[in-house]
Amino acid sequence: MLPEGWSVERLGNVVTIGSGQVDPREEPYSSMLHVGAEDIESGTGRLLQPQTCSELGLISGKYEFDEHAVIYSKIRPHLNKVCFPGARGVCSADAYPLWPKPNVLLPKYLKYVLLSPDFVKYAVSCSMRTGMPKINREDLLASSIPIPSIREQEEIATILEHWDIAISSTERLLANRFAQKLALLAKFGMPVPKPGRGRASGGAYPPSVQPGVPKLPPTPSDWRKTTLAQHLTEVVRPAALIDQESYTLVTVRRSRGGVDKRSVLLGSQIKTPTQFYVKSGDFLISKRQIVHGACGIVPEHLDGAVVSNEYAVLNTDDRLDARFLAYLAETTYFQQTCFHSSIGVHIEKMLFNLDRWLSWPFNIPPLEVQLRIVEQLDAASKEIRLAERQVELLKTEKQALMADLLTGKRRVRTAAKPAQAQEPA
Repeated sequence: MLPEGWSVERLGNVVTIGSGQVDPREEPYSSMLHVGAEDIESGTGRLLQPQTCSELGLISGKYEFDEHAVIYSKIRPHLNKVCFPGARGVCSADAYPLWPKPNVLLPKYLKYVLLSPDFVKYAVSCSMRTGMPKINREDLLASSIPIPSIREQEEIATILEHWDIAISSTERLLANRFAQKLALLAKFGMPVPKPGRGRASGGAYPPSVQPGVPKLPPTPSDWRKTTLAQHLTEVVRPAALIDQESYTLVTVRRSRGGVDKRSVLLGSQIKTPTQFYVKSGDFLISKRQIVHGACGIVPEHLDGAVVSNEYAVLNTDDRLDARFLAYLAETTYFQQTCFHSSIGVHIEKMLFNLDRWLSWPFNIPPLEVQLRIVEQLDAASKEIRLAERQVELLKTEKQALMADLLTGKRRVRTAAKPAQAQEPA
């Protein structure tokens, strides 16, 4: 039930939707910023870095909008791409510019309504009726939205904007933490791929790999240039599956995301009968996914899990710390050697050749140096995890607050500045 003074209105009654397209090759449109779906961050309403029509070389028709319009991307509404540019420009024909009715609906409030979980759910349900997931004009305008007074809309939008600022600030902190870790890796003679330098998925290289033949950086003083064959041993621990016993299966996430539990199955349910035990501390490489960075150390809680022969299970000797190897896996050179040790005609069908990879030379420091490097990188990684957790908590809390504010479950003090959320009496 909505609070007193609120109403539920059909969107088509409170907005005007854009119609009639303009030619982006002609002035003034060619000099205007173009907002496409790729320029809107999913789920946040944040506008990224749009370029002008002339910079993009656009030729197909676009919708013009002004500083009062909200842009809603109609393609794949589950991506939840909405923004309020607050300036003139043109947008893709795959988006709708929406002009709120003056004195009834504020643009920045409308943005948050369109970003809300309830609206996304509605839009997704409508998009399933067509081959290409999108919401058409009729369904969009037929949606219902809650509308409080203009003053309360202002306060609600201001509160949510403050949360967006907090999230953005924490994301910048997270980016700084990442940059510090990358700087440490480079300092230790372990350079990593530069952002934006990889190739798109489906091209000649996966995103995590820079083009070119692997080139080993200069060997630092007191380090050794050697092959990993001198330090790694493949371990084979066959598991004779028993039909009624349970087994934990693990997987290795891409981009060095770690080793995770995939499922727990009875022996009779495991489709690939050839399985092998892994132990904590093992270094796992997915033979079909290593081109995407799928490798990592088995954690203690997955000791005794099983994997198929699609994985290489490796142990280090007493001169190579497995944790150092895991950080080495983040470097450009390591990733390139994995790619160039894989055979196949398509990125998603390449198969890793372990023996070939073990023949590549690597720079390996003395064990005591490895341990000091690991200590510093562990500390940097911990800071990253803390910042990631903080970002996720802020986003979760904002979503819950948004749901309450946009339904009137939580009211705002419309006379107070700055705006504050309060529980209803």
